[in-house]
Amino acid sequence: MNISKEIYKLFISKMGRMKVEYITKKISENRQDSFWYWGEEIAKVKLENNHTLLLDVSGDVKYLEKGNKYKNKEALELLMSDEYNYEDKDIDDLLISGDVSESNHFTIIELNKFNKVVGDCLGVCHDYDEAIEMLKELAFINEE
Repeated sequence: MNISKEIYKLFISKMGRMKVEYITKKISENRQDSFWYWGEEIAKVKLENNHTLLLDVSGDVKYLEKGNKYKNKEALELLMSDEYNYEDKDIDDLLISGDVSESNHFTIIELNKFNKVVGDCLGVCHDYDEAIEMLKELAFINEE
């Protein structure tokens, strides 16, 4: 018996059981930056060892306008309001001008069965689709 083939077969059979559970759906194709998802848990995968890989958003967002400072939820509500209706392309311009400081990002952490962090910053990025793909890669999920 070839041990590596047996391990591979076992690994492949277990892969199909793990699924991504979406907690916060993508807002739109034009709002994929982590900036828009401040404070949200995005998705998770329950692993075979009863641990969970959790994709969430870490860090703060800040917006400065005419001397007024807006932070996190307040900044998001303002920039997503009908009056502003900003998208990713607008955030890039606001970052360059210094009106927005973005220190948040998508991150993947590992939680044990008691929801205690046992691994942090397993992956970091700023784009929603990239973050979901990163989560799948870490969990060895091949979904179409």
